[in-house]
Amino acid sequence: MFCRIGNLSVLAANAVDTTAHGHPEIGWSQPPYLFFFFVLIFFCMLQPLGSLLVRAQSKELTVRVIKLSFISIDCGLAGGSGYGDEDNGLQYTGDSRYIGTGENKNVSENRFARCYGTLHCFPNGTRNCYSLSQVQSGNKYLIRAVFFYGNYDGKNSSPTFHLHIGVNFWTTVTMGSDGGLVSEIITVSRGNVIQVCLVNTGKGTPFISVLELRPLLDVMYPFANASQS
Repeated sequence: MFCRIGNLSVLAANAVDTTAHGHPEIGWSQPPYLFFFFVLIFFCMLQPLGSLLVRAQSKELTVRVIKLSFISIDCGLAGGSGYGDEDNGLQYTGDSRYIGTGENKNVSENRFARCYGTLHCFPNGTRNCYSLSQVQSGNKYLIRAVFFYGNYDGKNSSPTFHLHIGVNFWTTVTMGSDGGLVSEIITVSRGNVIQVCLVNTGKGTPFISVLELRPLLDVMYPFANASQS
């Protein structure tokens, strides 16, 4: 039995049709518009998947661009040489392009990563500054300074000194019994250069082993701004 809706004939449920051979055929007819309906559903399902792929590719590209802005300095590394760290995949460079004062020293008692095998010390001058120029004004950055004494001078006495970001006090560097310290700060660049300064306080020669800079997305750490870092 057929029921009519306008000019369309739809086969009713459990309808029985007879083929040219006279055999009954039980089932539903398949009008052409059903094919287009399923095609539409198929493309609707593909659209979110395509959006996810685009977002994933965009995120990967963003990560690559950010990583290209990394600064990883092995302080005290001779000349303009550099190397890739197999453990973390980072590319370290010497510090000659970032500072023109101080002396390079080797740490013979280093039992840790390669980057702690050298350091840069500053026996002369009250204030010695690294100039990190690969920055943009108004952007946020994480700065990490690492200090490993390793009795490089044979005095068995690690120094105490101050660390500044530009003219602003960052922290007092005082190493523990293992002669090591890691200090981090989030700052907003006020220009195209960030200066990290070691300030002699009369309690030993300032030094630094590793200096790293990492760009941050603007949405990260909303409390950090140009007036408060």
